[in-house]
Parts: sequence; structure tokens; C-alpha cells
Amino acid sequence: MKLEDRCSNNKAEQVAIHKALEETELLNRERISPLTVIIYTDSRVSRDSLRNAKNHSFLVEEIRKQVAGLERRELRIKFSCVKGHAGTLGNEMVDRLEKKRHDVEARRTFSP
Repeated sequence: MKLEDRCSNNKAEQVAIHKALEETELLNRERISPLTVIIYTDSRVSRDSLRNAKNHSFLVEEIRKQVAGLERRELRIKFSCVKGHAGTLGNEMVDRLEKKRHDVEARRTFSP
């Protein structure tokens, strides 16, 4: 998935949550029951946006729909914040991948 060139960090974090929920939808429920899925993020803004009933941005609404659909299938979805740039293995890996993607895109954009 390619994000817009001027995609904010918050939107990128929300896209990551959306993609994690898509993967959750593919889990084999017969083998894993009951299931609680915890999505870790270093974006307190994204987590707060999901909790804010006044926030109706497209992506936030899509995430809410995904969560509701998964909960109807008896999956429990929880969100937890981790401290960014604190050595949390999965979070650091995602940050490195995003930096690498950004560097590749920047070279494509600014190469003669």
C-alpha cells in the first residue's frame, strides 16, 4: 500500500492499525478461541481519535467498523500504547521499515 506523499504520521499510524485489523479478519477462529487481539501503537493521537465520538474522519470510521465487525464474530479487540523509540522490538522494526520506505520514495522523487 502506498500512502499519499503528504501523509501525516497520524494517518500512517491509522493505516497500520487498519492493516492489522485486516490481518485479524483472516485468523482461523476454529483454531483460536476465544480470541483477544491487542494492537500496540506508539500513537496516542490515533488511540485517542478512535475513542473520541466526535471524530468522524474516514479512516477512524473504517477502523471502528472493522472493530465492530470483529467483535460481532466474538473477537475482543484491545488497543495499547507503547512508548515510541524506547527499544520495543516490533515498534522499532516498523519504524525502521517506514524510514527505509520514506528514503526510497525520497530518492525516487529527487533523483535527476
